Amino acid sequence: ACLLARSGELEGALEYHKRVPELAAHTLISNQIAYLVHARFDIAQAGGDCDRILGWSKSGRFAPLLSQSDILTIMDIIWTDRWVILTVSGVSGLLFLFSRYVFHERFSRRSPEAETLKNRLHELALRSILVADRIQRTAMLHVIDANPCYIEWNDSPKHVNVVDSRLIMSAFSRRLSDDHEADLLVAPEAVLMLRLVALSTDVDTQDLLPGVIQCAIKLGWAVLLSPDFDNDIGTFVQVLFQALRMLISPTHTRPYRLLPHIRTQIVEVIHESDALDLTAHALIHVNPSSSP
Repeated sequence: ACLLARSGELEGALEYHKRVPELAAHTLISNQIAYLVHARFDIAQAGGDCDRILGWSKSGRFAPLLSQSDILTIMDIIWTDRWVILTVSGVSGLLFLFSRYVFHERFSRRSPEAETLKNRLHELALRSILVADRIQRTAMLHVIDANPCYIEWNDSPKHVNVVDSRLIMSAFSRRLSDDHEADLLVAPEAVLMLRLVALSTDVDTQDLLPGVIQCAIKLGWAVLLSPDFDNDIGTFVQVLFQALRMLISPTHTRPYRLLPHIRTQIVEVIHESDALDLTAHALIHVNPSSSP
């Protein structure tokens, strides 16, 4: 709410709530903050000053919203208990604050810890996308774009423990199975979700693998059959099949053998989801000359 007040949008949000009282106040505020975050990232991308409402601008109109040390402390606490992100929605304002802090650590102060902070923030935003609504997801995409992670991020497990693995895998399956959000399957955040879940499996969460694999194949079909998918199809195919391989034979965690009944369920999912046909379609998309 402080961000809305400093941007002059809080009174408008409260007036809107008076006209639409059935909309929960916390939902309204959360959505308005997400819109604000989206606009602030656009300002930053255009080279403008998006730090004014945080109190970090040279104009000095506002006092700092939080001190740098307080932000780092809060970020450390949330990172330690990062599974909590999967139980809440509407954290775009907080992650925007973290993102601007990490930006200054990377480019203004050249902190040796900046790369670690960037990777942590990237993962926090990925986790948030799994449970966020459409408005919040747009804001999270800005956080992810501002804090990209590359090959080194794929070298380690993303779950803290078995409970965390179960939360991530369940959230992925639940979100991609929701028929009310069918358009999510061809949105860029679905691919990001797949990257996260593929690095979050555990020997003790094998029972969730068939459902996750089914959703991954469903995602593959949706993208390959969609005329509206804007991203590079070759990159998507690479991410998809790498994720499927990791789900069945993970390299990010200690080696384990799939239980016999889990293997049977996975084979059934692959058969019922026409995964072999999906592979053929993928080859045709990547290499049209292979089409008969």
